[in-house]
Amino acid sequence: MLSFLAIYLVLQIAKSQVCIMGRVDDNNLNIGLNGDYGNDGLFNGEGSYTKTTDCTSLNEIYLYFAGSQWRIAASKGASQWTAQCDEASIDDCTAGKWKVAGSSGLETDSNMFAQSGSCPFWDCASVTSAVTGTGNINCQSFDT
Repeated sequence: MLSFLAIYLVLQIAKSQVCIMGRVDDNNLNIGLNGDYGNDGLFNGEGSYTKTTDCTSLNEIYLYFAGSQWRIAASKGASQWTAQCDEASIDDCTAGKWKVAGSSGLETDSNMFAQSGSCPFWDCASVTSAVTGTGNINCQSFDT
């Protein structure tokens, strides 16, 4: 019975997936933080998450809780991290609460946020627009 209770508590603490969205930068700095992070166990008693990246110099990044804040870094428990949110619950890491490494140190990102579950997804075949421009007619840019 005790092991069942322990498994139940672990499942309640750790979400299966967390989505980070909203990171934008004029120089594309750290926009790779956006995306789905899958659960990879516990770290410091909280859920820990990982994301595979497209970056050739860094295959995975981690979202984990340490030092009373949520961090995104190249490894769990790293002495340096790319982003942090000073909230106890990842669900409270809303827009404006993330600080991200920028050209002048840690900068507040007014758009970046975390949400439980996977990020929204759509395919270009299901998106329509009256916006005209260059590119594939089935998947147009929405920049105006």
